[in-house]
Amino acid sequence: MTKAVTSSVEEAITEAGGDPKTFTEAAHVTETKLPDADVTADVVVIGSGASGFMSAITAAKAGSKVVVLEKAGNLAAVNGVKVSGPFAVNTPVLRERGTTLTVNEVSQHVMNYTHWEPNSALIRNYLEHSSEAVENLLEIGYQFKEANFRFKTPFVDEKGGFHLILTDVDKRVRLWTEAYEKYGCSLIRQPKKF
Repeated sequence: MTKAVTSSVEEAITEAGGDPKTFTEAAHVTETKLPDADVTADVVVIGSGASGFMSAITAAKAGSKVVVLEKAGNLAAVNGVKVSGPFAVNTPVLRERGTTLTVNEVSQHVMNYTHWEPNSALIRNYLEHSSEAVENLLEIGYQFKEANFRFKTPFVDEKGGFHLILTDVDKRVRLWTEAYEKYGCSLIRQPKKF
């Protein structure tokens, strides 16, 4: 943090009757140790963020025994439950709305925009399978509507691909928990004490 910001915050804390040392001193974090246990799995997923969640349920649906290791004490703390929505092509949400966006259009735009620096086959593969994430979320109970991005892109209106999540965060946490249980994923969390 810059000195000006730190000084301003310290001054505000002092004016409010607080002790600015509580702001400037480093927080001490101690980890709560879980008891040792043997766990077997076909797939171990590290982190239950958006990609970790999708990886876990996809592997479990394919018949793998999945263990998810998450450092947060609650799924409400992970990034995937807080996002506004994914971008995807050729989903049930878009087909229902009559959206005409194609993988070719998005792939070409992404590659031109990035001056062909990323791996084009990887980008195309992502786009070709992007609908699977939306389909998984629909299957567990999410609700979406196609909407324009908050910032300017060429993907709007009939060429839109942004899926605004209508499901509130508390319900998302419950849906993720239920999905882990439904597909037999073991979620191991190690909360931290502050």
